Amino acid sequence: GEEFKDTTYITTNSLQETNILRASGDVQIDKFDSVYFMNVDMTWANQIFEGIRNEESTFASQESFDAFFPGFVLKHEGVSQNIFGFGTGSGFEMVFYYTVPSEDGSGLENMQITMPATGRPTFHNINVDRSATEFSVIQDTQIEYSEVSKLVVQSGAGLVTRLDISDLERFSNQNEGAVINLAEVTVGPIGDLPEGVSPPPLLYIYMTDERNTLIEDGNNFRAIQRDGANVVNRDTPLELFYDTETRTYSGSMTTFTQAYFTDAFRRNEFFLYPIDMNFTLNGLTIDLTDFQIKIFFSELR
Repeated sequence: GEEFKDTTYITTNSLQETNILRASGDVQIDKFDSVYFMNVDMTWANQIFEGIRNEESTFASQESFDAFFPGFVLKHEGVSQNIFGFGTGSGFEMVFYYTVPSEDGSGLENMQITMPATGRPTFHNINVDRSATEFSVIQDTQIEYSEVSKLVVQSGAGLVTRLDISDLERFSNQNEGAVINLAEVTVGPIGDLPEGVSPPPLLYIYMTDERNTLIEDGNNFRAIQRDGANVVNRDTPLELFYDTETRTYSGSMTTFTQAYFTDAFRRNEFFLYPIDMNFTLNGLTIDLTDFQIKIFFSELR
């Protein structure tokens, strides 16, 4: 009997959430690599401090502590029309700060307990479309749905288009000795968007793998690099610019194609991502047939 909109998304692979509030705060997220602080519930914090100080069995091993504190979920207050998420990488942690009397009796000494997120599971929150649209079959994360013509993968950031450019291998094998002069990639024309929604100004082509996960390298994602840059760089991703007249994104991936052709560097699995998944994704769908790579080459005769 629960009332919900037709396109409400409810995940099936998330843990059950409790109604126990551990911490809250007003946070204005400007950059997703920034540091934010929230004060946790003092009763709960003191329970942890006292347990550690008294060497209670709950804190004697990682297994017993995991049973006491299996994890927490971050939720925003209010309604958001955007897709967003938190990446719980090596820099994501919970820190408790406290003071104890110093051993020499001169005063108080500042201490801290850190709970890292390394090795912890994460859960995504996008799932089945109950309105029975063409996206209703998309239910699990990191799964490719070949029967859907667009937005074919549910990723941690949303529903994204997976690209398979292994046809470049066929081209390379059939045109041995050719000279690659230019390789252009185009996406579009895109369909109509909801009123008031503008298309993303840029698209990136990020590398993925068989598990449909973005390939991270430091603080950057691996992507096809711009012409003239080393293909294994990470700081100069290829930018596909949007043309308002043709409603098409385009860019040159000549350097990558030349490296692929000579077998210097080959990857076939990619994701097509807007520059800002959080604010510019709404309403954007891309048909797989609208992704094209056009190669201009010469042959010696």
